Amino acid sequence: IVASNFASIFEEQSVLTRLDPLHPLSANTFTVEEPERVFHFAPVVANGKTTPPKERFRISNPYKVPCNVSISITKKGAGGEAKKDADAKGTPAFAVTPEALHIPPHEHRFVTVQFTPQGLSTCTATFTAVVERGTHEPSKMLTFG
Repeated sequence: IVASNFASIFEEQSVLTRLDPLHPLSANTFTVEEPERVFHFAPVVANGKTTPPKERFRISNPYKVPCNVSISITKKGAGGEAKKDADAKGTPAFAVTPEALHIPPHEHRFVTVQFTPQGLSTCTATFTAVVERGTHEPSKMLTFG
């Protein structure tokens, strides 16, 4: 899959090299800041009556063979460790659909990530798309925070 062409992956979002600390986010944005590549959802009302924000990310297969891709989101813990993305009630802040894709040769599919914070806190997670039985290192996994 395409794992480094951020303009293609985030074709429906803004892609920045870094966030400006003097200008708060007003829209959902992806930043290509090293060492982490991070997608930022703009602030939302926790437990609000409004529709939770959703963003679509493009997963592309540039090769001559079809591929199956597994999609997951894992919450980052205080020490950076991955753990199940859920609050104390078991409600996840992030949800991804679909969790698996079949992408024919030279085609793409979209996955949707929904952000539904359950309280006033900073929510961080890692998005991962992995090609099943992928052997080509640069294209077998897409991951960002």
